[in-house]
Amino acid sequence: MLLEPPLVLEPLLLVEPPVPELLPEPPVVPEPLDPDAPPVPELEPPLPLEPPPVELLEPRPLVPAPPDALPPETPAPLPEPMPDPELPDPELPDPGLPDPEPVEPELPELPPEPELPDPLPPDPEEP
Repeated sequence: MLLEPPLVLEPLLLVEPPVPELLPEPPVVPEPLDPDAPPVPELEPPLPLEPPPVELLEPRPLVPAPPDALPPETPAPLPEPMPDPELPDPELPDPGLPDPEPVEPELPELPPEPELPDPLPPDPEEP
């Protein structure tokens, strides 16, 4: 029986192609078709770096609203006070008292269920 050498997988190295030096290209100036034509004007001048001044508006005088326009202000409800940790919880029974007898809730009387009709008789055509 022949033993083969173990297969070794080498990682692939990603090699980027060399990038040529990026040199600024000279601007392309189109030659005028008509030799008597005026030269092509330059692009628009750059915008100024400072923003334009902001015009301040005159404040308007306050006019009270008619009394019917707004609903009457109601004070916000006060938050419930935090329970004092030293006081016993009012919802828990007092540990000094005997346990109260459980009270079963009264259930309303339900009407008797109506009797269901007999199921359909089996189909005589089915074997």
